[in-house]
Amino acid sequence: MDSPIARDGPGEADDSRSGHSLEARFRQWRNRTIANPAFRAAVNRFAPLRFLARRKSRHLFELVSGFVRSQILFASVESGLIDLLAAAPRTGGEIARRLGLETSQASRLVESAAAINLIIRGRDGLWRLDDAGAVLSGDPGIVAMIRHHALLYRDLTDPVELLRNPAMPTLTHDLWSYVRSDAGERPPARSADYSALMTASQDMLIDEVLAAYRFGDCRSLLDVGGGEGAFLRAAGRKHPHLRLMLFDLPSVTSLPAAAGGPPVERFSGDFFADALPGGANCITLLRVACDHEDDRVLKLLRNIRAALAPGGTLLIAEPMAGPASEQALVAAYFGFYFLAMRSGRCRSADQIAALLRQAGFTRISPLGTRAPLAGSLVRAQI
Repeated sequence: MDSPIARDGPGEADDSRSGHSLEARFRQWRNRTIANPAFRAAVNRFAPLRFLARRKSRHLFELVSGFVRSQILFASVESGLIDLLAAAPRTGGEIARRLGLETSQASRLVESAAAINLIIRGRDGLWRLDDAGAVLSGDPGIVAMIRHHALLYRDLTDPVELLRNPAMPTLTHDLWSYVRSDAGERPPARSADYSALMTASQDMLIDEVLAAYRFGDCRSLLDVGGGEGAFLRAAGRKHPHLRLMLFDLPSVTSLPAAAGGPPVERFSGDFFADALPGGANCITLLRVACDHEDDRVLKLLRNIRAALAPGGTLLIAEPMAGPASEQALVAAYFGFYFLAMRSGRCRSADQIAALLRQAGFTRISPLGTRAPLAGSLVRAQI
């Protein structure tokens, strides 16, 4: 699919057309005015508008300081501060001793963590988890992604070069490369690393899928690219009537199955090239399509359509772009995550629907979720 720039046509022609529109002229005047230091100083002197100026300044500072705040988050997790305070409130001295830090450095850590609302100091002088810290202490998936960001941020050290040089190697691509059909060797250890990360981080998306879609009419559920089967086990616990099937690479399906839970039939192969097992009247793709470019997604969707029972349903669940504020955050984050991964796109529901129509699906509709930050859904039938 075309990008917004490609759809707009040559930049020179766009500039010429937009320069004559009332909206464009107003935006140009507004930007020149806001950029003027004298105007900003005048706004700050005018009490009724001062709150707006402070809000805009805070937003800009949050953008500028975002990496530092993410490193405070990482340090709070990796040092053991979150786990320590999850066990019990602590004094500053206890924190320093338990974490093996000098008192001054422990103070730096706890004060910074408090500033971004991870921890809070009570009237008794003890440090405790704040709401965000409490969520971290109970969600291993978020913690896994925070630790994974240590690798991602190394790749994003020079984002402009990443944009200019599509062949530039990245660590994120190396971690993910085992799923590429042209990756050569696919070491089981690398498969295990990535599958474990995906399993740990997908719990929120699983909850959203199971809350948004009822599988009552589904007899046999096939999860394509389902990794270690976390979604299937959750679906089977909620809907015991389901026959559960998993299709993924041999290096993934050969990993030991999780103990307990409903039985899952495992099938191995390349979902771009190999026929999928037949008989399923419901097929799911959880965070799979977004990892690939349009041509490969179209090939996968056609493969799924060939395997799906007549009247069957395909559910695509993944982070999606869109007009809502949460979707805008998702699109920005995953846009550059996929840049580092060297493959994939964060698509809107409309863009996914267009690919589904090309693959021969009909009756396509988005399904709302409670938490768009975790993911959104698109349902399609044949």
